[in-house]
Amino acid sequence: MADLNETVAAVDEFDAWVQGIYQLEQEDLVLGGADGIDNLQAKQLLARSNWLKAQVLGLGAGKQPLDAMLTALSALVTEADQTLYFTGPDAPALTALTAFARTLIATADAAAARATLGAASPADIAAAIAALVNSSPATLDTLNELAAALGNDANFATTITNALALKAPLASPALTGVPTAPTAALGTNSTQLATTAFIAAALAAISDSSEATRGLIKISSAAEAQALTNDLKAITPAKLSEAFKGSNQSLAGSGYQKLPGGVIVQWGSMPVTASGGTATIAFPITFPTGPYVITASPSSVASATPNSIGIGNATTSSTLYLHNHSAISQGGFWIAIGK
Repeated sequence: MADLNETVAAVDEFDAWVQGIYQLEQEDLVLGGADGIDNLQAKQLLARSNWLKAQVLGLGAGKQPLDAMLTALSALVTEADQTLYFTGPDAPALTALTAFARTLIATADAAAARATLGAASPADIAAAIAALVNSSPATLDTLNELAAALGNDANFATTITNALALKAPLASPALTGVPTAPTAALGTNSTQLATTAFIAAALAAISDSSEATRGLIKISSAAEAQALTNDLKAITPAKLSEAFKGSNQSLAGSGYQKLPGGVIVQWGSMPVTASGGTATIAFPITFPTGPYVITASPSSVASATPNSIGIGNATTSSTLYLHNHSAISQGGFWIAIGK
């Protein structure tokens, strides 16, 4: 069987929009060939297809193919006083076009643009440099001399900034390490920094206080407070309590209490003594001068017999004599105040 592509002829093609497509009727005769009725409908439809294809291709003629840039541009929402700029490849964006920017764009030339910007022209800059050079001393009127004066440091500003960063501020400096400062003269009264040497000298110059002189007040020790003889040291409330303790006090059954000023209070008990007998009692400590007053009382109050204790030889500084004048044996208690 022969190849159809070799034996069958193709329908003639043309490009046109055919109005009305021929409808095959039942009574139509079968008629092939280039102008046959059987091929007319196919030729008309093919003509329409070719016409539509040409129209579609014509729409894209001279047009940019859709890409990422066009897609990004189509997404922008424009409005008045905006201008387009790019944040990266195929990344357009909009920003406000200010009145100043519109004025700058509308300037006629570079001179007008400089005037709008307030910028100097090359001639203005040259004149300013000339004026600067003319006003400079002869040793600094060239760039070479200026560079030498700056130590040929291309980063002079950074160098100075870094050096200043190492300095402490004059107001409320936060010093680190072991800073030093000049030591002021003794007696200086100002806002000058006080070194430890100045403070040590100032403290060393302060004398002890007295009734007539201001100065350092020393605190008595417990022993000094109890001695009550040091007139150059102060006694704190705690040491004042200590002043009545230690050798100044004995709180036993027979005891004593020394008071400031030299007054001594002593006390004790009288042993049970027969009626008419005498008890000899040694004071807990000897009165330096002697007793001022002595009182005694019996310890027994149960008997109907009158009780009485007498005091004999009350002038001795170390011994007390108590006489039992009662009709019964009894003891008692005594208190002596002296100095």
